[in-house]
Amino acid sequence: KVSIQYVPLTGLETEGKDPWQAVQHYIALHYQEEVDLEKLSQELGIAKHKISSLIKEHTGLLYRQYINQIRIQEAERLMHSTQLSITE
Repeated sequence: KVSIQYVPLTGLETEGKDPWQAVQHYIALHYQEEVDLEKLSQELGIAKHKISSLIKEHTGLLYRQYINQIRIQEAERLMHSTQLSITE
């Protein structure tokens, strides 16, 4: 299992950050939505292949695997730190 550190970055801007930080920031803010690679590319102004390469380089995961891993880890965190039910 690959462990990805998920840190919500609410309120921070992506402008001026390196491309990897911008990708992490955007995904941290939007992981609960359908985050497709095309939209991410348009929002950040980074080519799709560059985003995929960054994710693979920093995590060893493919784009969809990275999104799913973040979602799973956040679900685990919520289950351990809140009284929310699994369905919530």
